[in-house]
Amino acid sequence: QEEAPAMTTREATRFLRLAEKAAEHSHCRRRHVGALLIREREDGLKVILRKGINRAPREVCDVCPREGFPSGDRLDLCPAEHAEIGALKNRKEIRTLVRDGERLVLCVTTHPCADCCRKIEERGIMVVFYLENYPGQEEAEKLAPHVRFVKVGD
Repeated sequence: QEEAPAMTTREATRFLRLAEKAAEHSHCRRRHVGALLIREREDGLKVILRKGINRAPREVCDVCPREGFPSGDRLDLCPAEHAEIGALKNRKEIRTLVRDGERLVLCVTTHPCADCCRKIEERGIMVVFYLENYPGQEEAEKLAPHVRFVKVGD
């Protein structure tokens, strides 16, 4: 079976701009993150399957329970759904959307946290393109050894 055409950095940049637009709708006061789940078809066409933003009920985000903690610390206090999780919901359905010779790519505005990296690996995502670094990302990537993480931009 021939491997699906790989998404280029130029193509990823276009999808990441769309993820940034989606992130503008986030309710989170600390960080606006957007994610797009993309299917790379055998014919080279890239299809957006899902989008996600980090979200929580507005009243919860009025006062962040992580206020005072550095970025990346005490994620357990945060009630928000991460953008990656929003884009990756329903594992069984996602697997039915991909055919032989195709693969899934995630474009996300910020490098995924450790928990999201674990779920990305479980969902069979092959590549993650991202714009911004995130604290602890080297350790997080160890939880997803089959995923290639690619920083786009500076």
